[in-house]
Amino acid sequence: MILWLLFILAIYAPYFMWANKTHTGWLSKDENSIKVKGDEQVDISIVIPFRNEDGVIQILLEQLIKELPDSLQSEVILINDHSTDSGVESIQDLLPPSDSRFKLIHSEKEGKKHALSTGINAASNDWIISLDADVVLPNKWFDFISQVCATAETDMVILPVELYPTPKLFQKIEALEFTVLQGITFSYAQQKKAFLANGAHLAFRKQAFIDFNGYSAHEHMASGDDVFLLEQIQQSPTHSVGYSYYADMSVTTTPNRSLLQLLHQKARWGSKTFKFKSKETKTIGLLILVANLGLFALIFSQDWKIFFLGFFIKSICDLYLVVFPLTVRSRKTLLKYIPLFMVVYPFYIIFVSVATLFLKPKWKGRYI
Repeated sequence: MILWLLFILAIYAPYFMWANKTHTGWLSKDENSIKVKGDEQVDISIVIPFRNEDGVIQILLEQLIKELPDSLQSEVILINDHSTDSGVESIQDLLPPSDSRFKLIHSEKEGKKHALSTGINAASNDWIISLDADVVLPNKWFDFISQVCATAETDMVILPVELYPTPKLFQKIEALEFTVLQGITFSYAQQKKAFLANGAHLAFRKQAFIDFNGYSAHEHMASGDDVFLLEQIQQSPTHSVGYSYYADMSVTTTPNRSLLQLLHQKARWGSKTFKFKSKETKTIGLLILVANLGLFALIFSQDWKIFFLGFFIKSICDLYLVVFPLTVRSRKTLLKYIPLFMVVYPFYIIFVSVATLFLKPKWKGRYI
């Protein structure tokens, strides 16, 4: 029994210290957040790559048509990544006639990074805002983003994203995990050690993108346009990363429609973990994996008290990571699903980790 107690200590003491540090960083997120000062605005270029997004991209475009003020030279650039549905025709019908601020262009090469590069190269403003085609914007989103960019002294600004709605049970679990990732994102950004960002809602300077030759350093990787560009900027002595956290200004993106789609997404994300250059990033990924694997090892103790002790300690750590981001982000309806999340997540993450080794990820009907 002593050996199993030492095993629990060896596995969960580092996990608890990391969770506590992450929790503390999250609670202090307002300290270093880039805040809007006054009414000053700056022109921005909103870049939206899309592939087979008919039915959702029209909603985003209609919002932007209403939001974009005539007084600024901001622009919206939509980049078609070889769509095979009728989304392009729908966009052409919606685009304001004779308004050069709204542009629809076509990417010559396939892939999100190529589509993004096409849009960024066509942008006429220094600040680039990347959006996923399926996001929904909050009220007065443009004013917020434009004012944040006018205030920011950094080359990249990490922005909040929310997953909603979540009618199915597996989507609620997905939303809880997504909330944890957002908590970790802003906790480490607060500590000036940012390593996560979401390209569904991200701001960066075009000049910084040019300084690093765009996505050329990681062009061979199908995904990771957001996190690998962030890593390059974060590690550069001449560039910097900041963040802006306003809960009411989170864009909303939809969860995966099926478990298979979710698995493909996690396979894409999981394949990136050990391609980071940062040792700390790899350590965090390994720490989370080991903490969940540890529960399976405790089953072999054949002592339910030992198992539940390990499960209890891990659950306390997980609560540190999930409860406060949920309450601050007004997602309190998900709180009642936390016990289920605690039980299911270890099986889920192990399954996803194994599947990543064998599954060729698919995105928007195309293997990557």
